[in-house]
Amino acid sequence: PMYLFLSNLSVVDLCYSSVFAPRMLVNFLVGSKSISYSACIAQHFSFVVFVTTEGFLLAMMAYDRYVAICNPLLYTAVMSKRVCIHLVASSYVGGLVNSLTHTWDLLRLSFCGPNIINPYFCDTNPLLKLACSDTTSMRFACNVIWSYCHVHLRLVMNVLSDISCSIMRSVAKATGWQKAFLLAV
Repeated sequence: PMYLFLSNLSVVDLCYSSVFAPRMLVNFLVGSKSISYSACIAQHFSFVVFVTTEGFLLAMMAYDRYVAICNPLLYTAVMSKRVCIHLVASSYVGGLVNSLTHTWDLLRLSFCGPNIINPYFCDTNPLLKLACSDTTSMRFACNVIWSYCHVHLRLVMNVLSDISCSIMRSVAKATGWQKAFLLAV
């Protein structure tokens, strides 16, 4: 199961890094730093999909390690191949839903005046600063989604602290330290 998570994390990282590279290469070669509205929206959509999916995958990997270290006898029952595939699929679906929400809200905005963004990629905050229409609902949606992602970050931190406590309890036993560190590695 761990290799399923790692391979998907590698794919997401590869895709994540390729979101900005083509546009940067064009900017370096041509010397123009302009980007069309449709390319900006596509770049933003791809960026949010892969960033969110990566965060969800990391949370799923933390849960996988938690089960492997804290409940090693139940690991194969809890983390079956079917469960792992569902966890990976839910990470992609969560990233897609998050990105569709952001992109849909961006498409509803109207822009006027000088449409110049200083960063080399289309991020949410610079686009919201350029918008002429009301951005209150978009900012609220961003805060709600950020809070949801913050809950996943707290989950990862809690799981990692539980793993550390479990390892320390095993180390305290004279014979358990070898098993604990072999499982952690």
